[in-house]
Amino acid sequence: MEEENPDNLYSQNFKGLFCRCLRPYDASTERETMIQCLACEDWYHESCLNLRERPCSREPTPVSAPAAESAPVEDDAASEASSSGLPPPLIPGSSYESMCLPSLEAHPYLIEEEETYEPPEDPDSGLSLEELGLRALQRYPRDRAIDGIRAFNEMRDELMNHLRPFAQEGKEVTEADIRGFFEARMTAAHAGS
Repeated sequence: MEEENPDNLYSQNFKGLFCRCLRPYDASTERETMIQCLACEDWYHESCLNLRERPCSREPTPVSAPAAESAPVEDDAASEASSSGLPPPLIPGSSYESMCLPSLEAHPYLIEEEETYEPPEDPDSGLSLEELGLRALQRYPRDRAIDGIRAFNEMRDELMNHLRPFAQEGKEVTEADIRGFFEARMTAAHAGS
């Protein structure tokens, strides 16, 4: 077993609490997208960063047992930890500015705008598979294209004949059945050449 590293620092994330609202995280019930800070690596709800409205379906912020006995919290909006009660995240004096921003400024490539790659328009994107096949055949010499079409039709007919008994008997076609068909075909082709 490894020795414990005394230099490790454990934030609230280690206890399963995330964001500025310190809500416990449960992947099966979380309804909001969470965004990770590049500097502190903490995770934040979109609504806690004021990037969207807090979903009304979000459960109220949990209240500790002693506080629950004294005064029930009716709604998350009334709780001190609700996203609606939080200050905007990017204001002077916020924890982001004091903790995260200096770290990001030390590595400007993390916050610089990047050009988004847009692939060139594919001239074939609007064509059907049949049109693409015909275009490919037009690039071949006529005699080779005709030979290719004949070979394809012959293989298709042999495959249909091979599969027909399976369909008539209601049997499942397995990978081994298909592999057997093509191996027999390749063996016959090598014997013929």
